Amino acid sequence: MTMPRLSREIMPGVHRISLPLPGKQPGPVNAYVFVGDTVTLLDTGTSKTVGLLGAAMGELGLSFSDIDRIVVTHGHLDHYGGAKKIKEASRYDIELVAAEEDIRGVEQGSTVPNSSMTYFLKTMGVPKIFPPLMIALNYVFARMADNCPVDAVMEEGQKLDMGRHEATVVRTPGHTRGSVCLYLEKDGVVFSGDHVLEHITPNALPMLEDWPGLPERKSQMEFYDSIDRIEALDPAVLHTGHGKRIRDLASVIDMYRKAFTARQKRVLSSIRPKDESVFTIARRLFPNIELNLRFPMEMYLAISEVYTHLQVLEEEGEVCLALEKNRLRVFRH
Repeated sequence: MTMPRLSREIMPGVHRISLPLPGKQPGPVNAYVFVGDTVTLLDTGTSKTVGLLGAAMGELGLSFSDIDRIVVTHGHLDHYGGAKKIKEASRYDIELVAAEEDIRGVEQGSTVPNSSMTYFLKTMGVPKIFPPLMIALNYVFARMADNCPVDAVMEEGQKLDMGRHEATVVRTPGHTRGSVCLYLEKDGVVFSGDHVLEHITPNALPMLEDWPGLPERKSQMEFYDSIDRIEALDPAVLHTGHGKRIRDLASVIDMYRKAFTARQKRVLSSIRPKDESVFTIARRLFPNIELNLRFPMEMYLAISEVYTHLQVLEEEGEVCLALEKNRLRVFRH
């Protein structure tokens, strides 16, 4: 019986390898192997799927020792988590490249100290038990990745040799501070990481600070500025960090913008006349989040969604956000 191949050639010299990831969303993570005079691996999957990645590379007649460079689209564990084991297998003869603003995530497993996360959650009005649960869950997730020193920083506009192809680094903050896409101009192709996914509406997480305080940057606004940048490139195809390739970018972006407008309206209509906390608005907006093992993460995503939309609504003069006694209060104008 012939086993199905783990790798698939998606364009000359570029192979996609889909690696499993727990949970329904966002689904398996896509790693890409660029083969030419040099070999580049774009994203790695988690540390738990390194063996499967190695088997897939074996189909191509390659081993980890053949890899010259690993490029990480952003500092989430499903995209960098296997880098250390891969480098160990090659006796560290591989260059690991990431954007500067996501280096901390790759090297330390978290973009901010636990104290910053705890402060943020408290200001959102969550129950006292919630921050410790979230921190504990982060430790569980951390077991899916091995932190790894970054060897080189990629910058906006930088050209990278990717096997037979040349890619331009395009900064696309929003999903994370340091998210990047890679643009193969001659091919009309973008590798979008988690910036654009066909099957999921955007998740622009709060850009927490290194110190206890509310985020100064507005994730949703930066995300849609980044969407405009990719739209302006007018690529024929996007190869994504999860799910299928995208051939009709216009329809996906239209879906994103409609979802954003609809969510803005829902958040605004969910605010009661009296002052509200972000947590109570999130519970009202997402009543079906179940009290199970996934509750802390699902609730954090809901709080993040509400908070980042409130940042935009405040910018537009629709709401007032007032921090009083370490709790953020929300009022409609």
